[in-house]
Amino acid sequence: MEMGPFHKRIDYRALILPGEDRMIRYPIDVTVTDASLPFDIDMHVVADDESNIMVCDDMRLRRRPDGPPITSASLRSIPVREIVQEIAERCAEPLRQPDDGGWNFGAGVSDSATVRPHRRGARMLLDADLPEVAEVWRAASDVGSRATTMAVKDHFNVSRPTAARAVQRAREAGLIPEV
Repeated sequence: MEMGPFHKRIDYRALILPGEDRMIRYPIDVTVTDASLPFDIDMHVVADDESNIMVCDDMRLRRRPDGPPITSASLRSIPVREIVQEIAERCAEPLRQPDDGGWNFGAGVSDSATVRPHRRGARMLLDADLPEVAEVWRAASDVGSRATTMAVKDHFNVSRPTAARAVQRAREAGLIPEV
């Protein structure tokens, strides 16, 4: 997906990604200019205070020259979750503890930055994860387990509702048989 430069503020907070030794500084302001979308999107991304996951806090759409008008149908077609996930992946940076025992929060991150741990199980499952969701579901089903959604939950370390939505999306994509 094509995006303009990422603008990170000097006064920022950071979200630590569990088990990955990476962090994301936020807020993040970016312009999405991908040709697959009918308009340009200015997005302001932050970590949600309750769930500790990256979310779109503010979004502005701009109609392109000779582009279609912005309608409620075109608004619903914006893959916000996938865009935020890609922004988070592109902005994640190493988090490492040097030999002297002090934490190094990445280039330009001061010790006074607010750093919060990413909530366990807050991972979002994207369309790219659906083949693996189907594989885990089928493996659980093949051994006679009736807890196929729980197998997906445990495998991806997500909540049960997130796992159930992923199983339903995989089923709608034809990757898992109807029950």
